[in-house]
Amino acid sequence: MVPLQELMDNTRADVAIEWHFHGTHLTMKETVGRNAAHYGDASMMAKFARGEGLVGLAFDKQEPILLENIKAAPETFWRKNQALDEGLQSVAFIPYENKVVELGFMHGVTKVPSLSKPGEGGFVSEDHAKIMSTIPGIVQIQTDVQSLMSKIGYIANTIHTPDVRDKDNTDKWVPRDPRLNRLTGIHPFNCEAPLSVLREHKYLTPSSLHYVRNHGICPKLFWGSHTIDISGLVDRPMKLSMAELVSLPTISVPVTLNCAGNRRKEQNLIQKGIGFHWGCAAASTVVWTGVPLREVLKYVGIHSIEDGARWINLDGPKGEVPAGDTTYGASHAREVCMNPARPCMLAFMMNGELLHPDHGYPVRLLLPGYIGGRMIKWLSAISVTKEEGDNHYHIFDNRVFPKHIDSKDAATAEGIWKDPSYTINDRNINSAIWAPAHCAKLKVSDDLYTLSGYAYAGAGRPVHRVEVTLNNGQNWRSAAIERFEKPDEFGQCWCWVFWSVQIPISVIAQCGEFAVRAWDDSQNCQPERPTWNLMGMMNNPWFRIKVHNLGGDEIWFEHPTQVDNRHSIDKSAPLNPQNEELHLQANGDLASPGWMERMVEDVQAVYAPGKPEVLDQGEGWEREKQHMIGVKTHRRESCCVAGLQALLDRLRTNQAPKASVMPGRLARPVLETTLPVRIFTKADVAKHNTAADCWIIINSQVLDVTSFLQEHPGGDKAILVFAGKDASAMFNPIHSPEVIPKFAPKAVIGKVGV
Repeated sequence: MVPLQELMDNTRADVAIEWHFHGTHLTMKETVGRNAAHYGDASMMAKFARGEGLVGLAFDKQEPILLENIKAAPETFWRKNQALDEGLQSVAFIPYENKVVELGFMHGVTKVPSLSKPGEGGFVSEDHAKIMSTIPGIVQIQTDVQSLMSKIGYIANTIHTPDVRDKDNTDKWVPRDPRLNRLTGIHPFNCEAPLSVLREHKYLTPSSLHYVRNHGICPKLFWGSHTIDISGLVDRPMKLSMAELVSLPTISVPVTLNCAGNRRKEQNLIQKGIGFHWGCAAASTVVWTGVPLREVLKYVGIHSIEDGARWINLDGPKGEVPAGDTTYGASHAREVCMNPARPCMLAFMMNGELLHPDHGYPVRLLLPGYIGGRMIKWLSAISVTKEEGDNHYHIFDNRVFPKHIDSKDAATAEGIWKDPSYTINDRNINSAIWAPAHCAKLKVSDDLYTLSGYAYAGAGRPVHRVEVTLNNGQNWRSAAIERFEKPDEFGQCWCWVFWSVQIPISVIAQCGEFAVRAWDDSQNCQPERPTWNLMGMMNNPWFRIKVHNLGGDEIWFEHPTQVDNRHSIDKSAPLNPQNEELHLQANGDLASPGWMERMVEDVQAVYAPGKPEVLDQGEGWEREKQHMIGVKTHRRESCCVAGLQALLDRLRTNQAPKASVMPGRLARPVLETTLPVRIFTKADVAKHNTAADCWIIINSQVLDVTSFLQEHPGGDKAILVFAGKDASAMFNPIHSPEVIPKFAPKAVIGKVGV
């Protein structure tokens, strides 16, 4: 038997009463709903025989009865006054499984509601204009939003119909643009727009092109019946209706949202983590309108910090997701939610329209500067508590673990799931290049080409500068930045910026790769290299594009990854971008899946986790720059430097007699001794090149270091590499001229002569 609560939810009723037939009368078994205590009390005392009253009449005839307007109800509706007192406008009596379900509505209903689960959500069945007309101050809200959108620039992308690919799943009613790249198959719906499409729509993103992260179904919710259940440490626990919510003060703010997994495919190519592939288009910008969260919390009387009201827990509807208690939730610190400097809101509009169902219709949480995964869509419950909430997705998602944590089991073993050190809230700084496009092809000339892309920062920090390098960071070119958002009164910015830099194509053609990085107002900048993490989140190294010469007067460009796989599935699907010449394979596919995928073995060899901690004394920046400084410092040579250092340390402990040095300070000292100085040729020294007989040359002096080899803590190989050879070039840069005559005169057995 279907629970009464579910029947009420299915019909979007405000009150539901279940009448059971026992013996000769129908009596109330259960009631659910909000703010209907008096009506429920009156119903509890009532009973109806077959054909008596509207309840008995519906049961006797087994036909539903609908009162569209309770004020005009006949006298046979005995509880008319109590219904009107509760604010009910319509009521229906529906026979159902040897009982009657009575449904009360605080809005007018013109047809008998179906008790079955609705086939579609309110976004496509409710009257948007009528809803908007009930929002206090809507004319001014829309005027302000439209003015802002006009100044910034907005290119609409209206989609009214579902995507045919959803015809066999529960989301078949949701309007969706078929151009969106689906990243997790058909369902659940997780997508990003083709990067070129995102670029072409400029600064503000239409709701139909905004990236989507759905962990499960798209819930079928309705403006007229949806409520937010507010409980916990508040003075007035309540079920807050949309009508009551929008009666509170509102704000409209442009905000960029991004998924913490933006650019995750780069991480997954290093080693597959526990998240699906995102490209670099998991970022979008919208003008959001809503009620400040602090106003809602003040409205219900949030308790003081001293009384323990420290955490605000927010959850979506039951049944949205498969794990935990089937709700997707997050827990946020009171200081964030109540902070007047951060425009946290319960948003109900985007770009001047009601929320799209994929973005939370009818209401969602919005926390500017945070990652999208912390902003609850289809918000259904808020609780205020002393302790941080433990929703499954709050604990087991949106974390950046150290590189050695390479599985869920490893994270569990180290007990770090709840460690706040790894929690993601504010996003980090990031940037990407969207022109040239992946596989775009250009004729080489001296014409200027405009490299361009986006950048964003977190926590309200403005992006201060963006730079492009054509030679792996040796030189940087400053990019021009387009800012469409003015800092707020606290100097904060919540949106991405667009950047561009013009470079002659002939110059670009001479480099093998170019890259971009961004800086914020604290001089934080993107790292040069990726650091792998289990969830593949917050990936923000330099965004690098390879440049390839086609052998004539053309070049083409290769992004690190691409996620647009529609053409490989359906050859009739257009390639993106559609406004640039592309370098293609003979079969019509793009020439490359991305350079990181093409070079995946090399990428994994350099960056993958799980490698042993091999220590290498030859490791250092100079190894990476051998193409600039020459091949001078191989691993063995660097080990030799360590060996010479150890030799010096050993010799310094010998307490040898002082050696006199010639007056003045010679560039390279000559030992003064009463014994004849032995002269050796380099050929003589070269013969002493074994562990049993080891000589080396330092500054023309010959040293016998055989006795030291056995005591060298790093083994004899570090010294033997110099056996019979001149070690001056490695010794002199790290030691002063007086070292040998002062500390090791007995080691000197002669000098090199002609």
